[in-house]
Amino acid sequence: MALKALLETLDGVDDAVKPFYAEADGKFVLQVEGVDDHPEVANLKNAYSRTKEDREKDRAKVASLSAQIDDLKRGAPDTAATQAKIAQLQEQLDAANGKATEWQTKYTGVTRDQALTGALQVAGVTNPTFLKAAQAMLSGMVKLGEDGTAYVETGMG
Repeated sequence: MALKALLETLDGVDDAVKPFYAEADGKFVLQVEGVDDHPEVANLKNAYSRTKEDREKDRAKVASLSAQIDDLKRGAPDTAATQAKIAQLQEQLDAANGKATEWQTKYTGVTRDQALTGALQVAGVTNPTFLKAAQAMLSGMVKLGEDGTAYVETGMG
């Protein structure tokens, strides 16, 4: 007959075996030496140890990920503030582009007028009245190239 590890009462147990039981929490537990070496207990103990280790690893991983999330939250830019900054920078860019266009127009006009005046004077138009009249007539045809040189577009190219 096999001995039971846990009994509710010691009634009906042989008097020679009773000393091997100890009372714990209202029950009687068989006192066995080397129980951890028993094959079934060893398997349970190993599984418990692995589960405990896995749980500790998972806790450490959760703690690490929580810390990373907190770091990201602290370093994350405020979306509304970022959008406001983008809008402000866009306004500044638009203003700068407007000024650049204005200066480009002035530069084109001045360069065109100087090139036309020089070309007319080389052609022999020196009378100020004729020079002004020729500039007024021809200024619409004078264009500036990418390199800043003036040229005249005519029907012949």
